[in-house]
Amino acid sequence: MTVEMLSTQHLSKLRNPLIADVFHRIGAVEIWGRGTNRVIDECKRYGNEPPTFEERQGYLVVTFRADVVVAAGKAVSEKMSEKMSEKMSEKILAIVANRPEATIAELAEEIRVTTRTVERGLKTLQETGRLRRIGPDKGGQWEVVK
Repeated sequence: MTVEMLSTQHLSKLRNPLIADVFHRIGAVEIWGRGTNRVIDECKRYGNEPPTFEERQGYLVVTFRADVVVAAGKAVSEKMSEKMSEKMSEKILAIVANRPEATIAELAEEIRVTTRTVERGLKTLQETGRLRRIGPDKGGQWEVVK
């Protein structure tokens, strides 16, 4: 296997069949020989350059390039953050459109994120005028503003 082959269709050689079998059973591996191609596709899907693959002293080094900004002391990809926020907002709006009485805990469970993440999403939606809270925290409901 050469570094150049990693970004093309290729056969994988199992080095540890026990670990490979565990990864396959838990769904972390769908098909052998597609991992690097899936990584390349995901980078392109999010508007980032594909990674570079290098061999250094017998080890594979994968380098990802993305625009990074510092926000609140943490490095965050600006494009990824925006896309994730947009997706989160759309998920929240879709749920509350069908269930206006949905609680923050229910939203978090359905979207599979923390309650704090939902709270930030709700705050943003309210600040941008896309969502309104009617009534008290307990017993109130959400209204999607068209």
